[in-house]
Amino acid sequence: MHWLDIVILVVIAISTFLGLMIGLIGAALSLAGIIVGVILAGRYYIPFSQLLSFIPGGG
Repeated sequence: MHWLDIVILVVIAISTFLGLMIGLIGAALSLAGIIVGVILAGRYYIPFSQLLSFIPGGG
């Protein structure tokens, strides 16, 4: 294998690894955000609904 082929394969391998890690980190942060959002919504929905009770026809 020519040295240029090896350089190209190394660049492709590094790019693939970095793309996987960035994607994995993004997915993990997205999942963590959803979990935190559900926890906060469950904890604060009553005070927030009382705060918005002045809206007419709000249910």
